[in-house]
Amino acid sequence: MEFRYPDNWHEYTEGNTVTIAPDAGTINGALTWGLLVSPFQPKQHAQGTISLDDSTDELLNDLQRNNSAMRITRKRESIRVGGQPGYVTELSNDSPAGGRETDWIVTTITPDGKVYYFVGVAPQNDFGTYSLSFQDVIDSVRFRN
Repeated sequence: MEFRYPDNWHEYTEGNTVTIAPDAGTINGALTWGLLVSPFQPKQHAQGTISLDDSTDELLNDLQRNNSAMRITRKRESIRVGGQPGYVTELSNDSPAGGRETDWIVTTITPDGKVYYFVGVAPQNDFGTYSLSFQDVIDSVRFRN
Protein backbone atom coordinates (compact mmCIF):
# COMPACT_ATOMS: atom_id res chain seq x y z
CA MET A 1 0.00 0.00 0.00
CA GLU A 2 1.18 3.50 -0.76
CA PHE A 3 -0.22 6.84 0.39
CA ARG A 4 0.83 10.47 0.71
CA TYR A 5 0.66 12.60 3.84
CA PRO A 6 1.40 16.25 4.71
CA ASP A 7 5.05 17.28 4.34
CA ASN A 8 5.24 18.44 7.95
CA TRP A 9 4.10 15.06 9.32
CA HIS A 10 6.49 12.25 10.25
CA GLU A 11 6.14 8.50 9.78
CA TYR A 12 6.73 6.04 12.62
CA THR A 13 6.51 2.29 12.12
CA GLU A 14 6.02 -0.30 14.84
CA GLY A 15 5.47 -3.83 13.58
CA ASN A 16 2.76 -3.66 10.90
CA THR A 17 1.36 -0.36 12.19
CA VAL A 18 2.31 2.98 10.64
CA THR A 19 1.62 6.23 12.47
CA ILE A 20 1.91 9.57 10.73
CA ALA A 21 1.72 12.70 12.83
CA PRO A 22 2.91 16.29 13.01
CA ASP A 23 5.53 17.33 15.56
CA ALA A 24 4.08 16.95 19.07
CA GLY A 25 1.34 14.71 17.64
CA THR A 26 1.65 12.34 20.60
CA ILE A 27 1.34 12.83 24.33
CA ASN A 28 3.03 10.23 26.54
CA GLY A 29 3.19 7.87 23.54
CA ALA A 30 -0.54 8.19 22.74
CA LEU A 31 -1.55 9.53 19.31
CA THR A 32 -3.32 12.85 19.84
CA TRP A 33 -3.09 14.48 16.39
CA GLY A 34 -2.45 12.32 13.33
CA LEU A 35 -3.32 9.09 11.60
CA LEU A 36 -2.63 5.41 12.29
CA VAL A 37 -2.72 2.71 9.58
CA SER A 38 -2.79 -0.98 10.47
CA PRO A 39 -3.88 -4.36 9.19
CA PHE A 40 -6.77 -6.00 11.03
CA GLN A 41 -7.11 -9.76 11.34
CA PRO A 42 -10.82 -10.49 11.80
CA LYS A 43 -11.97 -13.80 13.16
CA GLN A 44 -12.69 -16.26 10.37
CA HIS A 45 -16.29 -17.20 9.78
CA ALA A 46 -17.61 -20.58 8.69
CA GLN A 47 -17.55 -19.45 5.05
CA GLY A 48 -13.78 -18.87 5.31
CA THR A 49 -14.01 -15.23 4.26
CA ILE A 50 -15.25 -12.16 6.02
CA SER A 51 -17.14 -9.23 4.60
CA LEU A 52 -16.26 -5.56 4.97
CA ASP A 53 -19.43 -5.16 7.06
CA ASP A 54 -18.43 -7.93 9.48
CA SER A 55 -14.80 -6.75 9.64
CA THR A 56 -15.88 -3.19 10.41
CA ASP A 57 -18.32 -4.36 13.10
CA GLU A 58 -15.65 -6.54 14.72
CA LEU A 59 -13.03 -3.77 14.66
CA LEU A 60 -15.38 -1.17 16.14
CA ASN A 61 -16.49 -3.61 18.85
CA ASP A 62 -12.83 -4.38 19.69
CA LEU A 63 -11.97 -0.68 19.87
CA GLN A 64 -14.94 0.09 22.11
CA ARG A 65 -14.19 -2.89 24.35
CA ASN A 66 -10.62 -1.59 24.85
CA ASN A 67 -11.70 2.08 25.22
CA SER A 68 -14.65 2.29 27.58
CA ALA A 69 -15.18 6.02 26.88
CA MET A 70 -15.39 5.50 23.08
CA ARG A 71 -18.80 6.21 21.50
CA ILE A 72 -19.99 6.18 17.90
CA THR A 73 -21.04 9.71 16.93
CA ARG A 74 -21.64 9.21 13.20
CA LYS A 75 -22.64 5.83 11.77
CA ARG A 76 -20.67 4.31 8.95
CA GLU A 77 -20.87 5.70 5.46
CA SER A 78 -19.49 4.23 2.26
CA ILE A 79 -16.16 5.49 0.99
CA ARG A 80 -13.64 4.41 -1.67
CA VAL A 81 -10.08 3.59 -0.62
CA GLY A 82 -7.62 2.96 -3.42
CA GLY A 83 -10.53 2.01 -5.68
CA GLN A 84 -11.82 -0.51 -3.12
CA PRO A 85 -15.01 -0.25 -1.07
CA GLY A 86 -14.63 1.01 2.46
CA TYR A 87 -16.47 2.57 5.36
CA VAL A 88 -15.87 5.67 7.43
CA THR A 89 -17.22 5.91 10.99
CA GLU A 90 -16.75 8.73 13.50
CA LEU A 91 -16.32 8.09 17.19
CA SER A 92 -15.65 10.21 20.25
CA ASN A 93 -13.18 9.24 22.96
CA ASP A 94 -11.23 10.76 25.84
CA SER A 95 -8.21 12.67 24.51
CA PRO A 96 -4.70 12.46 26.00
CA ALA A 97 -4.71 16.27 25.56
CA GLY A 98 -7.74 16.53 27.86
CA GLY A 99 -11.39 16.76 26.88
CA ARG A 100 -12.75 14.70 24.00
CA GLU A 101 -11.24 13.66 20.68
CA THR A 102 -12.79 12.62 17.39
CA ASP A 103 -11.63 9.30 15.96
CA TRP A 104 -12.25 9.06 12.19
CA ILE A 105 -12.07 5.36 11.36
CA VAL A 106 -11.84 4.03 7.81
CA THR A 107 -11.95 0.31 7.04
CA THR A 108 -11.29 -1.40 3.71
CA ILE A 109 -10.42 -4.76 2.18
CA THR A 110 -7.53 -4.83 -0.30
CA PRO A 111 -7.82 -6.55 -3.68
CA ASP A 112 -6.07 -9.61 -2.16
CA GLY A 113 -8.56 -9.82 0.73
CA LYS A 114 -6.61 -8.19 3.59
CA VAL A 115 -8.47 -5.85 5.95
CA TYR A 116 -6.87 -2.51 6.82
CA TYR A 117 -8.03 0.33 9.01
CA PHE A 118 -7.04 3.96 9.32
CA VAL A 119 -7.70 6.01 12.46
CA GLY A 120 -7.51 9.78 12.17
CA VAL A 121 -7.27 11.34 15.63
CA ALA A 122 -7.61 14.95 16.76
CA PRO A 123 -9.11 16.75 19.76
CA GLN A 124 -12.70 17.71 18.93
CA ASN A 125 -11.85 21.42 18.70
CA ASP A 126 -9.11 20.67 16.12
CA PHE A 127 -10.88 17.96 14.12
CA GLY A 128 -12.21 20.28 11.42
CA THR A 129 -8.65 21.34 10.59
CA TYR A 130 -7.27 17.80 10.55
CA SER A 131 -10.18 16.11 8.77
CA LEU A 132 -9.08 17.54 5.41
CA SER A 133 -5.62 16.01 5.85
CA PHE A 134 -7.14 12.66 6.83
CA GLN A 135 -9.33 12.70 3.72
CA ASP A 136 -6.32 13.63 1.54
CA VAL A 137 -4.40 10.60 2.87
CA ILE A 138 -7.33 8.28 2.09
CA ASP A 139 -7.72 9.82 -1.37
CA SER A 140 -4.04 9.09 -2.09
CA VAL A 141 -4.09 5.38 -1.13
CA ARG A 142 -2.95 2.99 -3.86
CA PHE A 143 -2.73 -0.77 -3.46
CA ARG A 144 0.23 -2.49 -5.12
CA ASN A 145 -0.25 -5.77 -6.96
